[in-house]
Amino acid sequence: MNFVGMVGALTAPLFAGRVRDQRVAVIVAAGVTLAGFLGLLFAPNGQAFFWMAVLGIGQGAQFGLAVLIIVLRSSDGHVAARLSGMAQSGGYLIAAAGPLVMGFLKSATGGWVIPIVFLILATALGLIMGYKAGRDRVIST
Repeated sequence: MNFVGMVGALTAPLFAGRVRDQRVAVIVAAGVTLAGFLGLLFAPNGQAFFWMAVLGIGQGAQFGLAVLIIVLRSSDGHVAARLSGMAQSGGYLIAAAGPLVMGFLKSATGGWVIPIVFLILATALGLIMGYKAGRDRVIST
């Protein structure tokens, strides 16, 4: 998943950086991620490698877009540093709790359905936030 995620992380910013509004790119990246989660949830086990690859591309694209949007929305280097620090502090704190939360949900429910549904909801929340951040505007101090 991480290996193919490089494809999304490298290509999504190339395309999204050419336009002033990144909302379409955010929607596509979140859609690919959601397709990967839904494929894992509903597809036969024999297709898990394919859906993990789809998921990796989508998540890689989302990460690449998140970093790009910080740069594009900043009026200068100081604003970029502040936005980046805020986003990465919160993002990595949430990500650090991810394995613990997923392990708890799997243990509590005895399967992967509820944890995957939780990740689908988290992706939908990320889509909403990314859509708002992708608007054509610049943040200044």
